[in-house]
Formats: sequence, structure tokens, C-alpha cells
Amino acid sequence: MEIKLKQLLFVVAGLALTACVTPTYKVPPYDGYKRVTFKANEPNKVFHYLCKPGSSDEEVWARGEKAHGYANQQRKEYYPLFLPRIKDVIDQRNVEERAKLLKDMESYWDNVEQTMEARYECIFYRTPDEARMGL
Repeated sequence: MEIKLKQLLFVVAGLALTACVTPTYKVPPYDGYKRVTFKANEPNKVFHYLCKPGSSDEEVWARGEKAHGYANQQRKEYYPLFLPRIKDVIDQRNVEERAKLLKDMESYWDNVEQTMEARYECIFYRTPDEARMGL
């Protein structure tokens, strides 16, 4: 019982720490960029991207779909990469290590966004309402 409780606390603490670092969502001015939206597996959760205009709406949508696929793959790689470090930082209670971890996590998402913009001409986006609600 004690082991399961510790595991649960570790997962909750890890998720709380990763919630502090999410992709950097941009807001306009990206004049002419088209918003492409995908539903997530979670209820009421969507992912928005702003994509540079293209030759057609279909072409923009296709790039948005590729950007979303890339972002999903990066999300899947993010947790196994950072959860062990989160556990170590929580166990150590080292403030400097926590700061470094948060910086590394933020840098991870900055790199994801830069790559996504270079490859697919799309960026993460959230609406002003989502930003106000912390979504």
C-alpha cells in the first residue's frame, strides 16, 4: 500500500511540475495566418495552431495536420525524457536543480516550436479565453 501511495504521489508531483512548463502559445499579430484546430483525446481539450497562408485552404490544413502530428510525437517523448529528472529533483529538494529542470523543459518546447515553424510554417496558438483560463 505504501509503495502505491508513493508512486501516486510521484506521478501527481511530476504532472504538477510539468504543468508549469507548456508550449509557448503565441497570439496575433500573425496577419493572414489561418487557425487550424484539432480535438484532443481529453474531453473539451483542443489544440490550435496558426499556419502561414498557402496556395489553398487544403494545403494549409495539411501543414497544420503535419505540425499537430509532430507536436503530438514531441509530447509523447517529453514525459519519458523529463519524468525521471522530475523524480530526482523532487527527491533531492535542490532548488538549483529544479530551476535548471524548468529551464530545460521550457527550452524543449521552444525547440519544438522553432522546428515546427521551420518545417510546417505553423506555431502553437491559444485563444485569449484559453489564455485567461490558463488552458
